[in-house]
Amino acid sequence: MKQKNNSFVWAIVALLLLCFGFGMLVLMWRGFVSRSQLKSRCSYKTTAVVEDHVSMKKGYYEARLGYEYNGTYYRILSEPHQNKIFYPLGEKVKIYVDPDSPDVIYCPRENFSVAFVSLILSPFILVPLGFAFVIIKIIFLNKEENMNTEE
Repeated sequence: MKQKNNSFVWAIVALLLLCFGFGMLVLMWRGFVSRSQLKSRCSYKTTAVVEDHVSMKKGYYEARLGYEYNGTYYRILSEPHQNKIFYPLGEKVKIYVDPDSPDVIYCPRENFSVAFVSLILSPFILVPLGFAFVIIKIIFLNKEENMNTEE
């Protein structure tokens, strides 16, 4: 009975790791698709200036970026970052503005930070770990069955 419970736990852990890993892959893919669609819409290249840092929960910050488009000055918030150094005050940042919706921008610098965590977590850690659990359990199951048949 204990062997069946142990097998069940291994199967659940492997299934959870695989599901979570593949879920992260799907989310990462959707993020890449939406970022590439945003990049294709934002065609007007300009420079924004980091005006301020807005404090968020748990030590995250958003940079307030200011830029001008067609004579109108816009202010937007960047994606959250853990460190103010990512956008130092007064720094000039290359951005691309959506001509149809000038308050929507694409910032190439933020593309890396969004993808990095997803890339590290999902395909390179969680999915192989899930497969490793499955393979290890299959090996141990075969050994247990061989030992039981020999008795």
